[in-house]
Amino acid sequence: MAFNVPFDLEYWFVTIFAGSPEIFIALALIVIAALAAYFKMPNSITLIMIALFVIIMGFYTGQLLFVVVILLGLILGWMLSKAVKQ
Repeated sequence: MAFNVPFDLEYWFVTIFAGSPEIFIALALIVIAALAAYFKMPNSITLIMIALFVIIMGFYTGQLLFVVVILLGLILGWMLSKAVKQ
């Protein structure tokens, strides 16, 4: 059995907890949304937090198309929710 460094967070969160980077990103977005709901944050702050997470993960994984698609989806969803509420 190999020794794993205790503070190698990528190994522990991505490999052990989630299994793959894609599943980790999905779980992290769910955790961000759940924490925002628990602390009753405004939608604009939640959108900014998710956008920053997606930008950081997009540059980390090197998939800039991922960043563009997720950010456009978030902005479009926010705009549609504003239009439906009126």
